[in-house]
Amino acid sequence: QPVSLEIGCRSFVGIPLYAKDKLLGSVSIRYRDQRLFDEDEVRLYASIGHLIGTAMENARLYQDKEAARQELDKAQAQLLHAQKMQAIGTLTGGIAHDFNNILATIMGYAEMALYKMATPDPLRLNITNILEAVQKAAQLTNDLLVFSRKQPPEKKLTDLNAIIGKAGEVLIRVI
Repeated sequence: QPVSLEIGCRSFVGIPLYAKDKLLGSVSIRYRDQRLFDEDEVRLYASIGHLIGTAMENARLYQDKEAARQELDKAQAQLLHAQKMQAIGTLTGGIAHDFNNILATIMGYAEMALYKMATPDPLRLNITNILEAVQKAAQLTNDLLVFSRKQPPEKKLTDLNAIIGKAGEVLIRVI
């Protein structure tokens, strides 16, 4: 209930601010002159207090709604990103499988050519290089398949001396 009382040479009315039976705060109206507020004024101030309380509650509800909307937007963006990544993984897996089939064909023909070739044949080195390139491409394809399945990559030891030796052989032929 609003309270009207005299305070020294001033008059005061306190208006509680409620929203859904919850006290949010209060507003006070003071006059310099000494007077009592009549019942109509007190009812008017009580109505204004009710409207202010309702407006405050509506503002809080709007803020809550906006926060929920922003969380929903963020969740939707994360879901969309996850769906895109899943689609990329599926596409990558399909391409990798098709590419693997092509590599298997190249490897098969290169191995047949190498098998039918005489040991001192000068083209033998070219076929060996083709087979090495196919092996590297097959490893790349395997990496793509691992990515598309979202599996952790398989870790294995690598002989750096062998890699450097092969690179040296290629450089010697080029120079």
